[in-house]
Amino acid sequence: MRVVGVDKATFNVILERVAAHLKRIREEQPMKKRGRKSGLPLTDRLLLTFTYLRHYPTFCRLSLEFGISEAYANKIYHQILHVLVKVLSMKNRKRMLKRNLQFLSPIFPFSAPFTYALTYRLSKYVVPKPTIPSRPK
Repeated sequence: MRVVGVDKATFNVILERVAAHLKRIREEQPMKKRGRKSGLPLTDRLLLTFTYLRHYPTFCRLSLEFGISEAYANKIYHQILHVLVKVLSMKNRKRMLKRNLQFLSPIFPFSAPFTYALTYRLSKYVVPKPTIPSRPK
């Protein structure tokens, strides 16, 4: 788990919460059970999401690592990210950034690189325009 910046205990806690949330959604909305089941286990889907948040590889590279198509890797990432925001009691991303993940530290002791990667991915940096110094005449 060192590769994604989350220790095994934290990963298992998050996995349990995500699994419970997805099970609750399936029970509340039975029509969502239709269709083909995911070929990737939930642990791999969560790992894919954490891998993307930590390293920012292209979805092409993720698709090769996990043996799925590029479009499916993108779909999984966005689905699991949406679930993580709900499961980890983050009403919106701005709230999470304002508190800098400090409200999660007693529940989920994230390692510093993961916190940095998650904060970096979800934030919008304002990059100042470069100014060109005027030339003396």
